[in-house]
Amino acid sequence: MAKDNIDSALVIGLGRFGFHVAKKFNELGIDVMGIDIKEDRVIAATDVLTRGLIGNTTNADFLKSCGVENFDLCVVTIGGDFEASLKTTWQLKQLGAKKVIARASSADSRAVPVTQRGRRKHLPGTSGCPMASLPVQLTPYFGLHPFRPGKCHL
Repeated sequence: MAKDNIDSALVIGLGRFGFHVAKKFNELGIDVMGIDIKEDRVIAATDVLTRGLIGNTTNADFLKSCGVENFDLCVVTIGGDFEASLKTTWQLKQLGAKKVIARASSADSRAVPVTQRGRRKHLPGTSGCPMASLPVQLTPYFGLHPFRPGKCHL
């Protein structure tokens, strides 16, 4: 796996998946800052992090204080709280993050319809889905897992 000119990364959510993402970045020589709301997860990851913070990334002021615009890559790996993951991802882009990758870990997160550059993008199978009214903007660096057409996934 090539480094692809990534010198610094922010990993938000240091559970099982987030820890291994941070570990891999560290092995590749990338400076990694990790954030989690649970202190024990940050402590467990100290060997693979350049810097670790304990905090709630749905708080825009906290997220802004982390300097997200200075990282080459931000990875959101919040798995247990879809709303927190979505809000954090949205705020990262609003705060000027260069590149954001968000993990879609549940059927709810894969069912969210998308708008791209202000235009509604109709996804197959979203008609009649209660999630179809939620606007989510995609950037060139944000993607959703594939889903089965014709299913609501709720």
